[in-house]
Amino acid sequence: MPACTRPTLSPRWTALAVALWVGGPAAASEPPVLEVGRVADRGIAIDGVLDEEAWSSVQPATAFLRFVPTEGAPPPGGTEVRFLQDGRQLYVGVRVTGVDYDLRARISPRESINEDDQIGIYLDPFGDARTATVFYLNALGIQQDIRYADGRWNMNWDTVLSSRGRVTADGYELEVAIPFRSLRYPEGTTEQDWGLIVTRKIPALGAKYAFPELEPGHPRMLTQAAVLSGVTPPGQGAGLEIMPILALRQEASREQTGEALAWSGLEPVLDAVRPGIDLRYGLSPDTGLALTLLPDFSQVEGDTARIDLNPRFAFYYPEQRPFFLDGVEAFGDPLGTLYTRSIEDPLYGVKLSGREGPWSFGVLNALDRAPTASVHEYGTPGFAEEDMEGTLAENTFARVSRGVGDGGSLGMTGADKWILGGGRNTVLGADASVPLEERWTLSGAVSESLTTDGVGDSVVGVLGHAGISRSSGVGTGFGLSAGGSTAEYRREMGFLTQTGEAWASTWMDHTLDPAQPWLDKVRPSASVGAASQADGDRGVAFHASVDADLAAVHHLHAGGSYAVGRLFGTDAWTWSADSSYYGDVGARLSGGAGLGVGRELDYELILPAHGLRAWAWCQVRPTAGTRFDLSADHRRLTPQGEGTEMASSVRLRVTWQVTRVLGVRVIGETVTGSEVDGGDLRASALITWLRSPGTEAYVGTTQAWALDGRTGLTDMVVFAKVSWLFRV
Repeated sequence: MPACTRPTLSPRWTALAVALWVGGPAAASEPPVLEVGRVADRGIAIDGVLDEEAWSSVQPATAFLRFVPTEGAPPPGGTEVRFLQDGRQLYVGVRVTGVDYDLRARISPRESINEDDQIGIYLDPFGDARTATVFYLNALGIQQDIRYADGRWNMNWDTVLSSRGRVTADGYELEVAIPFRSLRYPEGTTEQDWGLIVTRKIPALGAKYAFPELEPGHPRMLTQAAVLSGVTPPGQGAGLEIMPILALRQEASREQTGEALAWSGLEPVLDAVRPGIDLRYGLSPDTGLALTLLPDFSQVEGDTARIDLNPRFAFYYPEQRPFFLDGVEAFGDPLGTLYTRSIEDPLYGVKLSGREGPWSFGVLNALDRAPTASVHEYGTPGFAEEDMEGTLAENTFARVSRGVGDGGSLGMTGADKWILGGGRNTVLGADASVPLEERWTLSGAVSESLTTDGVGDSVVGVLGHAGISRSSGVGTGFGLSAGGSTAEYRREMGFLTQTGEAWASTWMDHTLDPAQPWLDKVRPSASVGAASQADGDRGVAFHASVDADLAAVHHLHAGGSYAVGRLFGTDAWTWSADSSYYGDVGARLSGGAGLGVGRELDYELILPAHGLRAWAWCQVRPTAGTRFDLSADHRRLTPQGEGTEMASSVRLRVTWQVTRVLGVRVIGETVTGSEVDGGDLRASALITWLRSPGTEAYVGTTQAWALDGRTGLTDMVVFAKVSWLFRV
């Protein structure tokens, strides 16, 4: 690794920022227009009864057509969706009639309504087909909210709204009030036209319907939106939000039988009693600032246990922490430059994100009190375990993007992770997604990194890829892409395990619509990929599969692959075959199972090995408020000339939603096998009170047991957390 007294980034990373700018697809027919009605302030009572006279004064959306699993006819019965507004809120009124199927309406925890009948509201205030705020509601008004941006879905985003629904003699009614301050919208105009899509989901039929008509699997869904006309939101920003938080936590552990549990007490005090505060301020209707001090980044919902008998890379875990989820759509790029769980324990965090015409931007800064070592396969200079002991890390990320064509984007990203007094990793990149005719998309990205170890040595690396694709769902889907990176490329704020390779791949599938009562859709697919690494490893892989939807609620999959090449200096060939099923047996029971077998390379012993994986899961809903989720996973690995390794896990989750705001959840999970001495049992219990996002409280405990017949209980955590959201 050469010494470098004045390391500088080369200008190559800027090439893509000015290279891609083409026109969008041909103009489509005029979209349907739906007018928003006016009502006096607080003129709508959110009670699930559409009895206010104002509802009958506006024209409803009624022309719904099926788009899942295939394009088709309207839904059974009638669907009417109306919009009203006052000076504070946007109101949605829904009336569904003529239901002649098994209507599914359960008292579920917030967000857990995917198995219920639903109405979906997609709002695109900027009308550029790039971003949307999405609200799903079941027939009782239980909420789910999502943020969509440039093809990425943030399922964990939350905001405040009011909703109530009721089941009627032949359907259901819903009333929803969405505060304008819960949305972002253009500044400076008194009357606006917003993009709008409304969907209706019927799980008993395995179907989704939409207004206006949608094409299945379209890569730029929002380009098909209708127009919600005459929206007059307030001109000021979202104002100030203050959310104080108090978290209490005690941990206990022991290593041997007979020892008393050693409790953590008040050392350190900020781990035992942790007050914190989140501040959010809407600088304008489309720009917001967020600040967190001494945040509680403990996860109320823990990660599922992961087992792998033959791991090569670290596990990737999704983000679940509220501060990082707020406005996350402004911080994502196709290169994965930011993996927020690399920021382990921030002392503070600050974010600024917003829109200005076709431009969007996001800036993040956080000081990490417990930085983690590099997850790169071969390590990173200045980011080893010994480099992290007793240090702080400053993390800075910035991204700006601009709309391109009809639903495309051009973006630039910068990231910097600095171990105070030690190593530093800086990344700059550019990316583009350009819509072409019909369902085609041209995309590309390039990034350059500079890494220093803090004592004078540095390395510079480059990564890039480009591709063209036609999205699946209608007719033939196709993709062709290629890319590569130098061995010195690193992104320590991202999740990266391997560099120093060149690769190319292509895939194709075709969606068939047999139009048979028992067979809805068949999709065969095939792919070929090749890669060559700087250390001499190389390989070619082939994969083929077929997926089928039967009677709309049963789904079958079968696939196989074959690969040949050289890995870790050993010539190797591998193969695999797998099949799976999942579906509904009815409103109260659903489940699935799968089996996979094959020949692989054992990464520890560098030997060929035969592997097997079998898994199954089921969900039981005995009452409107209870749910049981049971899953099992079994794996075997037999390296050539060695004994068989085994591991199994079983997980049971029981949820009881007592009321709309009060719920209880219990989880039990075991891991056993040859790689676990005697096995482990992990159990947790949680009581949740959730009035609205930000105004919530939790009390819970987790316990870990060693199933070796001697140690027993090894670890215990007891915690409580309460927060209250004030909107000033």
